Amino acid sequence: MEKKRVLFYNSTLLRGGTESYILGLIQNLSKDRFDVDLIIKNGDIIDDYYYGELKKVCNNIYLAKGSFFKRIMFLRKFFKTNAGVYDVVHINATSQGAGLISYFAKKIGKAKKVVFHSHMSGNDNGADLIDKIGEKLMKKYSTDFVACSNLAAEFMFGSEFVKQNKITIFRNSVDTQKFTFNKNIREKLRTSFNLKEDDLVLLHVGRFVPQKNHKFLINVFNEVVKEKPNSYLLLIGEGELLKETKSQVAELGLELNVKFLGLKENVNEFMMMADVFVMPSVHEGLPVVAVEAQSTGLPVVFSKNITTEAKLIDNVKFIGLDESCQIWTREILRIKNNDRHEMSAELKSEGYESHSAAKIVEEFYLK
Repeated sequence: MEKKRVLFYNSTLLRGGTESYILGLIQNLSKDRFDVDLIIKNGDIIDDYYYGELKKVCNNIYLAKGSFFKRIMFLRKFFKTNAGVYDVVHINATSQGAGLISYFAKKIGKAKKVVFHSHMSGNDNGADLIDKIGEKLMKKYSTDFVACSNLAAEFMFGSEFVKQNKITIFRNSVDTQKFTFNKNIREKLRTSFNLKEDDLVLLHVGRFVPQKNHKFLINVFNEVVKEKPNSYLLLIGEGELLKETKSQVAELGLELNVKFLGLKENVNEFMMMADVFVMPSVHEGLPVVAVEAQSTGLPVVFSKNITTEAKLIDNVKFIGLDESCQIWTREILRIKNNDRHEMSAELKSEGYESHSAAKIVEEFYLK
């Protein structure tokens, strides 16, 4: 069988859930059946780790750079130059504005299959003119519509469109073998941080942006420390609100309890080290890091703004962002589970394992 040419599109190449999903999927697509390229709209700032890993599995990575206008013209020219080359264009989107790429891919690029994939259940900017135009282009020129959750489908495509049964759900799968709980790794890493077994370790993984709600998280943790002084919060990530968050930590006198770890490639080990994963996001599609955390058996506390589809194991709690920090604290202290065991086998059986999930996508591409 002749190989299919697949082009993945994403707006960024940073440390994030969508990038993690793309990497895991491309790594597991059959090399005998598919040749894969990747194109990035915001190519001026990229993450070296993700770029390096994707270079191993993509034939080509194309980066649009410069002003917004220059990047859009680059994308338009790319699809015109490569008209008829791609069998599938897989658009990974966090807003309807990416519908412009549907137009480029189908109308100009003559792609046979244009997959529009929703990874988000909201945005920080609200709908604007670009999103309104993009929605019309997306629905006219995309051939297939995909979402990571029902909530992400509702946000991106609208309830009426969803009721027409036009949406396919692709699970945000992870490498369950990598995220299998290992007690020895837990103990070794906790020792390196001079932590005792009775110390409570909370973990959050996410960029410092409004969506992730770090300000609320720090206020909650401040209450946790009042109840249990030997508590620690590990923050993995970077972003525009990092400086502001550090100032908030200093103002509350939590410098000894909050650890800013930057970007980490061994996030799986920190999930084994931690006692509770806390995610008070304002909106999410279905967060990949939440799947990873639950694969290690790590108890999770979500905001109610996150879809209940993110609950994959029993030890998960959803709390409203309108609830007090004291209520969040009570649930965090309650949910800590000393009888920790891995849940990767359960997640694999539910379709959240990368290799088996990629096979489903392959058959979808070939329809």
